[in-house]
Amino acid sequence: MNRIGLITIHDTLNFGSLLQTYGLYKAIESIGKDITLIDYKNKAIAEREKTYRLSEVRNVKELYKAVFHHHFLEEKHYNFWDFINSNMTVSQPYTNKNIEKANSQFDTFIVGSDIVWGMQITGSDFNYMLEFVSDSKKKISFSSSVGTRWSKEYDEKVRGLLSRFDTLCVREQLAQKWINELLPEKTVIETCDPTMLWSRETLWGQYNKPDLVAQSRYVLIYLKTDDNRTVTDAITYGKRHALPVYNINYNHSVPGVQNIRPTTVNQWISWFANAEVIFTASYHGILFSLYFEKPFFWYSRANSARTESLSRELGIQNREGNEINLNAELDMDYMKINKAIDDKRSKSWEQLRLSLE
Repeated sequence: MNRIGLITIHDTLNFGSLLQTYGLYKAIESIGKDITLIDYKNKAIAEREKTYRLSEVRNVKELYKAVFHHHFLEEKHYNFWDFINSNMTVSQPYTNKNIEKANSQFDTFIVGSDIVWGMQITGSDFNYMLEFVSDSKKKISFSSSVGTRWSKEYDEKVRGLLSRFDTLCVREQLAQKWINELLPEKTVIETCDPTMLWSRETLWGQYNKPDLVAQSRYVLIYLKTDDNRTVTDAITYGKRHALPVYNINYNHSVPGVQNIRPTTVNQWISWFANAEVIFTASYHGILFSLYFEKPFFWYSRANSARTESLSRELGIQNREGNEINLNAELDMDYMKINKAIDDKRSKSWEQLRLSLE
């Protein structure tokens, strides 16, 4: 039997990372394949996603987080792993010191999605380009994201590693372009984020529990920009329409809004599914707004290539959070948007099946 190992960014406190992991795992499982999530522990990601236990504190800033944020971050981390263990088969833990041993457990390795090829995210960990995998094993990339292009100094190494892949599918047009510049002879296919493989009707709607969120109409913020425009624009919108503003926020409380801290998948999805309008600087914030057909405004934050690529592809440039679009408040043509999503979803499902044959 073809044993498939999935390596991605899963041990995280980010709902988007968790749900793309689940979306891809469930898709492979639904095709009838033997799939296991590889529990790979990346040092850079672990540092960024830590819950700030007192034993981890190294400075005053981290002490503040340990005192005021650790409790709900730890609850969130526990709930994430409860969700993973309840819905997926997980391997033994691996690190960069022993990940090569996974070759004895799997026949095919698949990497994706999320920003697995973003060097600033992974600390330049080439195991996400399957460096540890034996030449004899099948290697698949599905919707792998780069975010920000790797440094030129890595070009030769990236060229060598990606040339070993049997199938190369990436999530954004820019990633496709960057790889084709290194490997013009290689076919690089653009596929959707794994969460997009599933619609509200086929999967995500079952996690919508309206009783978990505010019972009146509201504005939702998910992730703020460095200049705080998601917050200020949402507050202005809320005042104009006499709507309260809720902000999903795990750091310092933001004045002028009601700060909320969902720690389960049901809670997080329900806040999106029942919002009146959403202001988001998150890639997956955009996607889940789309799945539940919500009006929203999007903002570029870090790794902007993915949001800009998505907006062009779906024709939602007029939902970027700038003064012209905010004042216009144009209706969203979800008939047209859903047609574009359905086309991309169908092609991506077909490519996933072909890759796993």
